[in-house]
Amino acid sequence: MGAQTTLDYQFLDFHLSRNQQALYYKGKKQTINTKAYHLLLEFVENQGEILSKDHLINTVWHGQIVTDAALAKQILRLRKIIHDDDLTNPIIETHRGVGYRFTAPVNTKNAESGKKSYKTGLFVFIILLVIVAAILWSQNTTTSTETEVTADDVNVVVLSNSEDLSPINLGTLSYLVSLLEQDKSINAFYPQITWPTKNSPDELAIDITSKGKLDYAVLVNFSENAGRFEAQVTLRNQDKVFSKTTLESNQLLSLTQNISQWINQSLSTIDNVLPLSENTPLTNDDYALQSYIQGITAQQLKQDFSKAKNYFEAAVHKDPQFKAAWVQLAYVKIKLNQLTEAISIADTFLPQAIIDNDKGLQFDLHYIKAVAYSQLQEFQKAKESIAQSIQSIEENPNPIQKIHGLKSMILMNHLMKDWDSALKNLNEQLELSESYYPLDHQLASIYLDQALVYAYKADFDQARQTLTKAIHYYSQDYNPDNMIESYALMNGINLTESNYEEGLQIANQAENLLNKTNLPKQEMRYLMSTAVIFNLTGRFDRSEKYIARMAQLAKETNNKRYYLMVEAVTMHAFYVQDKFIEAYNHANTIKATLENNYVAEEMPIFYSWITLIASRVLPPEQALDFYQDMQVKLPVLMEDFATDMNRAKGHILVRLGQVEEGLEVLQDVEKSYREKNEKHVANYVGFEILAILLQHPDKEYQSVINRLDSKTQYDYLFFKLKAQFKARESDYLAAAMLMQENKLKANQLWTAKDQLLLEDYMEKSAQE
Repeated sequence: MGAQTTLDYQFLDFHLSRNQQALYYKGKKQTINTKAYHLLLEFVENQGEILSKDHLINTVWHGQIVTDAALAKQILRLRKIIHDDDLTNPIIETHRGVGYRFTAPVNTKNAESGKKSYKTGLFVFIILLVIVAAILWSQNTTTSTETEVTADDVNVVVLSNSEDLSPINLGTLSYLVSLLEQDKSINAFYPQITWPTKNSPDELAIDITSKGKLDYAVLVNFSENAGRFEAQVTLRNQDKVFSKTTLESNQLLSLTQNISQWINQSLSTIDNVLPLSENTPLTNDDYALQSYIQGITAQQLKQDFSKAKNYFEAAVHKDPQFKAAWVQLAYVKIKLNQLTEAISIADTFLPQAIIDNDKGLQFDLHYIKAVAYSQLQEFQKAKESIAQSIQSIEENPNPIQKIHGLKSMILMNHLMKDWDSALKNLNEQLELSESYYPLDHQLASIYLDQALVYAYKADFDQARQTLTKAIHYYSQDYNPDNMIESYALMNGINLTESNYEEGLQIANQAENLLNKTNLPKQEMRYLMSTAVIFNLTGRFDRSEKYIARMAQLAKETNNKRYYLMVEAVTMHAFYVQDKFIEAYNHANTIKATLENNYVAEEMPIFYSWITLIASRVLPPEQALDFYQDMQVKLPVLMEDFATDMNRAKGHILVRLGQVEEGLEVLQDVEKSYREKNEKHVANYVGFEILAILLQHPDKEYQSVINRLDSKTQYDYLFFKLKAQFKARESDYLAAAMLMQENKLKANQLWTAKDQLLLEDYMEKSAQE
């Protein structure tokens, strides 16, 4: 009998081996799934011919009913594998309405089995190999089964098919997805639970499977009657319904198990999914499962993290091995600032996750530790956890876990202040999400993260653009907490950039969200930045309401930092009205209370404010003593608040008669604030410099006005100072016009003294 011959194929830098059923690129073996391999083989064997879609489907899928969309997805995967990205000269040409043609030149070569002596040696080797394989089979049947057959990944989204917002129709989906993810050939996705309430479920299923790389949608409608559970389940894609069924059980636990098995069996008949021999539940306790789904609903639908915590604690109390519930509990504890408890949960389950080689669970636990340590400002431990989290996800092919894995990399970028790498990872996360997970809350969260990075880079235009996208998607999802977080960042930027009018517009948009949020940290940031904008624009009635809400949040959370933020905004309101004595008296009133409840190191923001106010109120010698006492009492002030302290020093020097030296210090302070991109504070220091120059007619002031004119749109104090300089030069008409315009814009900053000043300028201008 003659030597056996097979054909190997060479095209471009690729080598396709039929003997090994493998593809090599420049000698390196490439990862290629079964369908893509057979598709490529059909192309190279028919190089130059237009192959119809029907021909390719019949050849590669062997008579299975497959849509053109499934073929198109495999063509897309194959193009990525063979680097077919030149649109003007593609390797695989698309002939619309007909099929595809492989254009690259293909060389063939014989792969003979060799001489007789070689064949004999090979025969002996094969016999030995069979014996070894038999031994391994007897030792571990499961391992050999898994390595014998491979399957293409199938991406499945699970949706509620009910208008009933009960936990059984919302939280159960999360558990079902976790069950499906145990099947290594299925990537299961779980969108935000409010989607089906705003869209027809069938329309949503068609829409979402027609986008990107989501292959199938599973629609589930749960109901409960007389203690018996029922589920109507539908499997479909953008083209048709493949299968429907109704399943029943007297336990929710067994029902979810049956649904998972039905989905697997249905997919195995229409796609290259391996049938499961068994499907292990995540918990063996029905009560634990029902507590879990209640927690998911409270967490995701209502954003009620305290109630979610109670439900998850009930679940793990009933089943201490319910790892999915433990993970959700740890995430909720982070939201509630119970950081050491979250770390303890992660440390408890990490050893077993490592033994089980459960990369997904390892990622979650390392990520929980990383976030908790970063919030505790234990940055070295945070970095170590991040590195381990990234390592656990790098080799995991599940795209949804890759999306979440990039979060760890982005967190590392934040800790290292590597903003360019953060943007690179965020762009990769966005690309993956648009392909696999194109859902409102997911895209919004990435845009919000991008905006934060742009803000850190002081690229405020880009930050605004991405924030606008985040707010758009969050409004589609209607997520009050995340919208408030977006508005907080937007008004932080508006405050920094002195864009007060835009800040007021944001305040009006956000007003109806304030009673609907559940995250104090985000709300507090929004309230503080917006209250300062209200102060600067003379809207003290609105500022007082925000300060009252801040005080309420401080009381509810018993957060010391929040109390200090309340006092800082209160003193700011006095300061911008030139009510320095009232501010100093208020500070002294609360100073003793604060010092009885805080250690000095917790109060630098308060001490920096009271030092600045003292520099404007106390006799200059006493103000200097106060300043020096603060330096000795709290050295951190000259480390973390040096610019603020130097601002006080500048005013003290001027009041001591050292005007030139004081002005030089204040000019350096203004420059420092601008370098830190704190434009609104820099402008205000500039106005304070102008106020000093107004008292010294011998000093040049016009260059300062010109500089501030280029940095400021409108500010009450600036307009008033410019009017006073015009009056000093006897240009009373210009002074009156500036004050008249100021009156129209100043709101509650306008005082009786301002009115008298305006009347004086108008009277003198009439006499000119």
